[in-house]
Formats: sequence, structure tokens, C-alpha cells
Amino acid sequence: MFIVFSILFCSFNHTILTLWILLFYSSIPSFNLAKIHLLHVVVIDVFLMPRIIEISCMRGNMSRPYLVLFTQILIPMKIPIIPSLIALLLLSGIACRKHRMDNNGLPPATEEGKNTLGFLLNGKPWTPKGFNGTANLSMDYDPGYKNGVWGIAAYRIISDTNREYFGLGIADSLNYMHIPVTVVLRKNSLFQLSFSNSTCSIDYYDTTAYRSGSLTITKIDTTNGVIISGTFNATLYKSGCDTIRITDGRFDLSLH
Repeated sequence: MFIVFSILFCSFNHTILTLWILLFYSSIPSFNLAKIHLLHVVVIDVFLMPRIIEISCMRGNMSRPYLVLFTQILIPMKIPIIPSLIALLLLSGIACRKHRMDNNGLPPATEEGKNTLGFLLNGKPWTPKGFNGTANLSMDYDPGYKNGVWGIAAYRIISDTNREYFGLGIADSLNYMHIPVTVVLRKNSLFQLSFSNSTCSIDYYDTTAYRSGSLTITKIDTTNGVIISGTFNATLYKSGCDTIRITDGRFDLSLH
């Protein structure tokens, strides 16, 4: 029963942990007397704790699941601490691995409204960073203006004198696009991209700049708020500026 439960509601890794917990408890002489505790451990360690861990990973606070485990679960229920602690440590690694950066240092390409953005800027990972009084990553979406407009704005504060600003968007007619859709970046195209730093600025309407690339919108979901996800790449250049090469771009943003 417990194995079926974990297969239906959890991942393969959690199923393996369920087996491990069952084997541990079956070795206890008073196993029959520990069935209630076994049920608690299976449900808590395999079903509830991964959700707590997942939220904690996303918020960067891994102290919360340990606090919950000890103060609200193990001690009040008199559940053996060692097996549950081992299971929690294993689950921490499993769950947090999902929210760590990819091997290239970028957030994973997802379609769940996780409010992430990242790309390689001339081969180096670029993600929003810092706080100047406004959010370092935001999205605008208005289906009622110009048949649908959408845009992303982000910035990265490297130091007080070194700040980078990034933006991309669809200027109009988003409502008529069949998702997934790929739009080419060029002068006066529906897809536009901007980037600026302390030495150079290329905005949406800079007619002196060379630009190429593409944007692929893989998801627009308006059933519960708005989720827009996709990928992009671009090359920007103008006289007096270094070439800006953006590769492996991905975004997964939501509005509620």
C-alpha cells in the first residue's frame, strides 16, 4: 500500500526512500506496535516533507524543513529521529537539485511560472541580481493593447558603478500568434531586445544597431493568472560597443 502511494504521488527517488524506511522499521522487534509511527514517517518523509523542502529551496531557506521536522513532527509524535533525519537529508538533495542552476549556471528551462530568467552573456551566466528599489525581474502583459503586447525587464547590479539592464518583448499582435511560436529578431520586427551597461546602451528603437536572433514562446497560460515561458538568443552590435552575444536564454514568468 505504501509503495503504491509513493509511486502515485511521489517521484521514483521518493519510492526508493519509502522502501528504505519500510525495511528499517520491519527490522524493529516491536514492528507491529510501531505501525502508527510507520504511517506517520512514510506520509511525512515521503509526501509532506518534500513539498516543504521544495518551497524552502526556492526561497533559499533550508533551515525551515529541519525546524518543522523536529518541533512539529518527530518530538510530538515520538518518532525515531535517526531514520527520518537521514530521509530528510536525502530528500533535501533530491528536491534542491531541481532548483539549482544548470551546469551552465542558468536556471532550468521550465514552464511553471517560477519567475526565472537567465542567459549566457558572451559565454558567462547572466541572471537578475541586486535591488535598486524595484524588482530586478518583472513582466508586463496586456492582451487588450495593440492586439497583445508583452515584455520582460531585468537588471543585474554588479557594483555601484557597474549595472546591466536587459529587456525583451513583443511589440504587438501577440494575440494572433499560435503558441509555440518563433519570432525572428531584426530591425523593426515584432520581437525586440535591449541591453545596456556602464559603457554601452542598445535600446529597442536604436536604428544604428545591428541585431539578430530569435525568440520562441513555448507557453502562454491564462487559465489561472498568466504564465509565459520560452527561450531566446540574440546578437547585438553598434559602433563603439563590444558585440553582445546572448545564448541559451530562457524565461518562465507569471502574473497573478
